[in-house]
Amino acid sequence: MSWEPSYRVRCVMSFIDTMTDRHGPAVYDAEGGVLDWGQALCRELYGHGWSTNPSLPEEPPFSVHALMEKWEGGDFPQWMEPRKQAKETA
Repeated sequence: MSWEPSYRVRCVMSFIDTMTDRHGPAVYDAEGGVLDWGQALCRELYGHGWSTNPSLPEEPPFSVHALMEKWEGGDFPQWMEPRKQAKETA
């Protein structure tokens, strides 16, 4: 039996690819922490201590769509500092 991701999960996976292409793989916070785009979504949706919360849902909430749309438009929360990393040339 294989696992097929839900529509919302596929949307989040596509968002992560898009944002990584636009801004690089890392998101920085005011405390100097580094997150990937999926972790940044979790932080925004569930709060700063999201990674230690054992009761998070398996599916992202429906509100994730509006949040991804804001970020794709460049409207980032104050705690976040995406930095475009220069692509290495061979």
